[in-house]
Amino acid sequence: MLSILHAVSQYLKHVLGSGILYIIVITGIISFLSNCVPYLTVPYLAIIFVYTSMFSNNIPTILLIVFISSLGAALGKIVVYLIGKSFRRFIVGKVNDRDIELFNKLADKGIFFAIFLFAATPLPDDVLYIIVGALKYSPLKFFLACLSGKFVITEFVALSGQVMGEVLPTGVVVVLSIIITIIVILIIRRVDWNRLIKTMLDYGMLKTIDIAIHNPKYFLKSSRDQ
Repeated sequence: MLSILHAVSQYLKHVLGSGILYIIVITGIISFLSNCVPYLTVPYLAIIFVYTSMFSNNIPTILLIVFISSLGAALGKIVVYLIGKSFRRFIVGKVNDRDIELFNKLADKGIFFAIFLFAATPLPDDVLYIIVGALKYSPLKFFLACLSGKFVITEFVALSGQVMGEVLPTGVVVVLSIIITIIVILIIRRVDWNRLIKTMLDYGMLKTIDIAIHNPKYFLKSSRDQ
């Protein structure tokens, strides 16, 4: 995946140069490729963080980067949705009971909201999206929920990059983005997302936060789950 991204970026740099147009186009392509392969997401948001830090005083450019990245990410998730739809018979029979229980709880709250929630946060969303595709949820509603969620998280990352770009040199921002990405990946791997989301749906956000503060290990995977 990384070698493909490098080859594509080098070709585009040759064709478009290394200016704003190149950054916008490569942002969309990386966001798409990073989201279209299930369980193989490249931390594309780190790239958004760095790029937006370079344009901290150029709001129109930042908004364009955010929109193109969100669009690319949402289109990438359409590929995941289609995988679920294409392999429906195989997937429905193979999904484990915990994922089915979680999906049913989310469906009670509204599938559109669930898709949006997963897209707008670092939650591991491919399990849900494959199931949604397998159950033939409306592709248009899926895309709109995904696009809205991706815009939220991308805008948050862009604003963070903008703030960092105003106070730190680009080299430091790059290092910071790598450190943050590694920390986020480690957290994602350690958290029991099924339990976290189930608790949030059963007891609400405030109670979930209270549990996380007073007993953070409650939401961590046990050694046998890793």
